[in-house]
Amino acid sequence: MKKRPKKKRPSKQDKDLMAGVEKKPPPKKPKKKKKPATPKGKELAELEKNTQSTPDREDQLARLEGFFVSVDDTTPMIFAGIDPGMEGALGFIHPTDNKQTIAIDIPSTMFETSKKTKSGKGKRKRSVYDYGRINQYFDVIEPHAGKIQLCLEQGQTRATDNGITGLAVGIGYGMWPLFLLRMGISCHEVVPTVWKGKMNLWKKDKEFSRLYAQRLFPSAPLFNKCHHNRAEALLLAEYLRRLHVSDS
Repeated sequence: MKKRPKKKRPSKQDKDLMAGVEKKPPPKKPKKKKKPATPKGKELAELEKNTQSTPDREDQLARLEGFFVSVDDTTPMIFAGIDPGMEGALGFIHPTDNKQTIAIDIPSTMFETSKKTKSGKGKRKRSVYDYGRINQYFDVIEPHAGKIQLCLEQGQTRATDNGITGLAVGIGYGMWPLFLLRMGISCHEVVPTVWKGKMNLWKKDKEFSRLYAQRLFPSAPLFNKCHHNRAEALLLAEYLRRLHVSDS
């Protein structure tokens, strides 16, 4: 027995045609205007960081000169601190006027180097210390070297750091004892666990340190989150000042 062919069920479109209904095409959605591309995530954070942490160089040198002009010649002691590193800073506590306390960045500059890539040679930017600019700072500081008591944080590497990082930490910290000795500045070296422990800052993040320093020195230039190194330079100076007060 031959099987009867199955009747093909009419589609919805066929039913509409049989019913005399003309199917209208779906309305076109309006095209959305493309927004201009904006940096997101890490790129935006890097942009904000670079914008906030690149103050005018002349302004920092002028700030340092103004600090020592405002210090009385009869002042016996000036407390200072150095948070070493490529993004480090120097802090100076004014002996009589807290509003004159300053913090300035360690000068650095950028230059391009060639880098081998899969597609050929590329370029990358590297930061290096601006020794000429550092020397200009020393020209201002040296006449007052005998009065300065400075606290320098010892550079330390982590177990996870590679050789390049270890070298950078060594250079960033190791250049300061020689510079300070040459100028005749009294240098007190301290590890982070000791001074942060005394200041109740151990295991606190950098933003906490910045806010704490901002309370102690409200007129110091610690306005942005990227100024945590300036804050720690001033806190190192404050740590040394408290040591001298407790010893006297």
